[in-house]
Amino acid sequence: MHLRQPSSIQKLLDLIGLDDSSNPCDTPAVVNPAPPKTGNSSSYSWSYPSAVGILLWLAFNTRPDIAFATSQAARYMCDPKQPHYNLVVRIARYLLGTKDKGMIV
Repeated sequence: MHLRQPSSIQKLLDLIGLDDSSNPCDTPAVVNPAPPKTGNSSSYSWSYPSAVGILLWLAFNTRPDIAFATSQAARYMCDPKQPHYNLVVRIARYLLGTKDKGMIV
């Protein structure tokens, strides 16, 4: 049995504003996993807690490959800055390129 959640991934991509023409990433995070605690507040129009919530759902249920990067993003739920939003966008771009992946049970 192959467990996937393409509809949850699409919901995240729609929330963030990414579409199929966006450039996917090869990895969910960069080498330096902890974004800086300082920075400018973001001007993104989407809800950071909503996006991280979807990522946590995916990481817990069918996408353990994004668990570490998602936990890094979840650390900054109370006061996300620009680098934290960028991390969520990177994870979403990774998911864009791996929508068909999941868990085999």
